[in-house]
Amino acid sequence: MGFDHAWVARVMDCVETVSYVVKVNGRLSDTLVSERGQGDPLSPYLFILCAEIFSSMIRRAVENQSLHGIRVAATAPTVSHLFFDDDSISLVRVKESEARCVKGILRQYEMASGQVVSLEKTTVSFSKGTTMARRNGVLGVRMVEEQEKYLGLPTVVGRSKQAVTKIVRDKLSKKLQGWRAM
Repeated sequence: MGFDHAWVARVMDCVETVSYVVKVNGRLSDTLVSERGQGDPLSPYLFILCAEIFSSMIRRAVENQSLHGIRVAATAPTVSHLFFDDDSISLVRVKESEARCVKGILRQYEMASGQVVSLEKTTVSFSKGTTMARRNGVLGVRMVEEQEKYLGLPTVVGRSKQAVTKIVRDKLSKKLQGWRAM
């Protein structure tokens, strides 16, 4: 993102030199050294900065038409990716060129950020009309099963959105009933 090398070095010094002393029953422990920058106050901000770089890489690929997002309606904006906490969802066409582009962006991101994408935790989902031949692409990750859930909602939603919204309505109703009883 164009940061000066001296600034980057200072930030990395802060992240790499975190240590703690814990007081237990009035006695101080030995110095505990944090590993991989976990626990320092800058880590959340650095994570957000890395996510912004990842987002920029995807946006750039969409701008140069290497990736194509989806539209929920003709007048709606194109959506190519979504972030939630430390998860990301990329919405692309089922084309080998787009799969290679996603893989390239992930590789670039890993090299730039030092973070590693866990392919064991990574999944892919396809639209109903996608043939099995096209599903066996270059990503090399597990396909989502229809009955799986993400954030408490089904990962695959059919034509009827009522089934999915019913799950949310039922959960919300149960929460509200619990609050009313108080």
